[in-house]
Amino acid sequence: MSRTTHTHPSRGRIPRVVGGVGAMLLALVVVATGVVALWADSHRGHDGYVSTGSHQYDTAGRAITSPSVEVGKFTPDWLIRRVRVSASSTSSGRPVFVGIGRSHDVNRYLANVSRSELHDFGWGGPSFANHTGSRTPAPPATQRFWAVTAHGRGTQTVSWKLKPGHWQVVVMNADGTPGVSVAVSLGAHTPPLLVPGLVLVGLGLLIGGGGFALVYRGTRPVATVAAPIPAVA
Repeated sequence: MSRTTHTHPSRGRIPRVVGGVGAMLLALVVVATGVVALWADSHRGHDGYVSTGSHQYDTAGRAITSPSVEVGKFTPDWLIRRVRVSASSTSSGRPVFVGIGRSHDVNRYLANVSRSELHDFGWGGPSFANHTGSRTPAPPATQRFWAVTAHGRGTQTVSWKLKPGHWQVVVMNADGTPGVSVAVSLGAHTPPLLVPGLVLVGLGLLIGGGGFALVYRGTRPVATVAAPIPAVA
């Protein structure tokens, strides 16, 4: 005769499940990065730039600024080589100014100047943090702290090679007057991303498959074991 006994889950099953879930989460990140790279490559122009469409921005103040963006040593120049900003006035062809400068210089120049800082593009349109001020700034093109500038009638474009530090994009009327109404597009110069994107997607799928296998091994039912019953003398 024999009787059926049930074994208890081994302690090794919990690490398998935890490790498997972690691997699957990592796989999602890797696959998502690969998908973004593939999307960017499909929108990459002949000039090497991945560009947004043109978006309308308006403020009653004297300037529209981006948030302060930190460019550091962890921003690989092989991935984003240059950025490009184009702007054109939508208010009767007024001359427009576009500049990129270090945040501390921009803040000093626009101290006590009415302006709008772009916070979020949002699904329902951009949102701004409006700053009030009463000072009239000197025309922006007369300032010497800008890394790159462009100003005049029609579409004005700046192209800038990334450098470490905190930077902001500024768009104004060329004479510094209030009431800025512009159409702006952004672009980033990247290398071809098709092969890296495919590699990341494939790697993510492999990591996800390994994670799933660990989770399965850690959660599958434990087999029962039939233990022999000693014979009665």
